[in-house]
Amino acid sequence: MTPTKSNLQQDFEELGRAYKRLRKSEKKYAFIFDKISDGLIYFDHKGIIRDVNPALCKLTGHERDKFVGKNAMDVATNFFQGEVLTTVMATIRNAMNGTPEAAYTISFKDRVLDLRMSMETSKTGVVAIIRDVTEREHFEKNLVKAKNQAEESDRLKSFFLANMSHEIRTPMNAIIGFSDLLGMEEALNQDCRDYISIIRRRGEDLLKIITDILDISKMEAGQLKIYKQKGKLSDVFDDLENMFSDGFLKHEDQVRFIVNNLLVATENHVITDLSRIKQVFLNLLTNAFKSTAEGFVEMGARLQQDSILCWVKDSGLGIPEKKQKVIFERFRQVDESYLSKSNEGTGLGLSISKGLIELLGGNMWLESKEGEGACFFFTIPYKPTEISDENNSIKSDNVYNWTGKSLLVIEDDKDSMGYFNALLSRTEVKMLMAEDGKTARELLTKDLPIDMVLLDIRLPDVNGYELAKELLSMRPDLKIIAQTAFATEKDRMKSKKSGCVDFVPKPINHQELLRIINKYF
Repeated sequence: MTPTKSNLQQDFEELGRAYKRLRKSEKKYAFIFDKISDGLIYFDHKGIIRDVNPALCKLTGHERDKFVGKNAMDVATNFFQGEVLTTVMATIRNAMNGTPEAAYTISFKDRVLDLRMSMETSKTGVVAIIRDVTEREHFEKNLVKAKNQAEESDRLKSFFLANMSHEIRTPMNAIIGFSDLLGMEEALNQDCRDYISIIRRRGEDLLKIITDILDISKMEAGQLKIYKQKGKLSDVFDDLENMFSDGFLKHEDQVRFIVNNLLVATENHVITDLSRIKQVFLNLLTNAFKSTAEGFVEMGARLQQDSILCWVKDSGLGIPEKKQKVIFERFRQVDESYLSKSNEGTGLGLSISKGLIELLGGNMWLESKEGEGACFFFTIPYKPTEISDENNSIKSDNVYNWTGKSLLVIEDDKDSMGYFNALLSRTEVKMLMAEDGKTARELLTKDLPIDMVLLDIRLPDVNGYELAKELLSMRPDLKIIAQTAFATEKDRMKSKKSGCVDFVPKPINHQELLRIINKYF
């Protein structure tokens, strides 16, 4: 028969197991206490320090015996002074009085410390945790500094790009504008007409190069914006058909231009940035004509589910397979020999076009075989929408006669002012001129009969948007048309918010300007 254990023996065995568990737990927490990187202080309800860990000794530069057995208040006095000492003393006092938890950030020598004190649930003591956050503080300060520098850099980039656009477009307005006016002279012989056409065409080439450089710079800076509005895709097709039919490129006689818009009337109604769509088509068409000596170039569009598929196809040289993988990269071209005639252009058009389509929510890709032509496809999102079909056809400039009407032109660039004077003098309109905001205000205070204002946005003495608001406060019925070399959709929206009835970007298309003025006369 197996002897049974007495209750006392069982109690001793259970006590032994409990002791072993306790020792194991003590070793575990002693290990944590010794190895943790934060400084730890334990003091009782009377404020006497019972233990500190090695991390605290390392942080303060003192051995353990400098703390253990000492009053926490006395130790704090030895290490801190001023407002920091007051803060630490108040924290210790609050902890000893039973405040569950307190946390502060304090300075110690050249370090920044987070101090946190917690009362034990048994209220027999207080645990103080001190964490060195100096590096974190430095990192956060440097992060804020870097953020501010990045924002300032973006601001300067935005200013630079906007200013570059303005400074380039302003002289181009005079070059292209006066070329148009010369081309309207009936007495010119054919040679003069050809020379003027060359000036006009090369001016357009230069403007496109400049626009590409500015666009790619904005893309790199993350500042290229898309402005979606209701519009008709058919207007883009009509504009481009007229442009290329008017001899936009040299060998149109050998190359048939096919417009294949398969969208029905209502499907042409879209919500997108039509100016960017036109830019993409123009890039693709220009490349297609350059690579096609004879045959055809086709642009088209059709609806497919929730997107519109657009394409530009040609019967030209085609693109080798090895080049198709890099053709959308910036500065890359099919023929990258700088001596090659086919290497004209910046090599930015396709990269910009693909980036624009992706910003619009679509995709772009290429199908081509060398020697068999190429077809560039892109999609744009489509949602059914309604747009009034008002007649936006551009009239010929010789039908406008504004006898009895008066127009105030506010423009500080002398060449642009000369262009407006030469163009508008043909319409019999009475013109007033002002080169700054001060002169414009003076003219309006004289109560002169002014029906409309053609307002430059950048003036030497005032912001054009602010001037528009001022003039409208003086004459609420005044019609103001903004004309500016700040030519983005954002600028158009700004002009509208300032009270302008319309917006004309530079370089100015003279037929478009005349049409808009006539619209509000």
